[in-house]
Amino acid sequence: MSGDALRETGTAASGVVQQTFSVGNITAPNGDPVLGIMMSITYPGGAAYVSKNGQRIPREKYSLVVPGATFPVKGNPSVPDLWTIDWPAVP
Repeated sequence: MSGDALRETGTAASGVVQQTFSVGNITAPNGDPVLGIMMSITYPGGAAYVSKNGQRIPREKYSLVVPGATFPVKGNPSVPDLWTIDWPAVP
């Protein structure tokens, strides 16, 4: 599932960056960098859990992705590693 599709159909949650890690020189088709992110994810009414995956980071927002930063995310609560940062909701 693409990040765009997940943003359209996923369940809203909150994520706090725990750490970031390199996934090599991977870029998205539009040239945006891809970064590994470990996040604490919390869905409404649920307990927080830690998950990690690779995320396309818009170049202009790359500097925002640091430990402790909180982001709106969209995902699938029944598939813990299936989530994406909801970039359109980030100021």
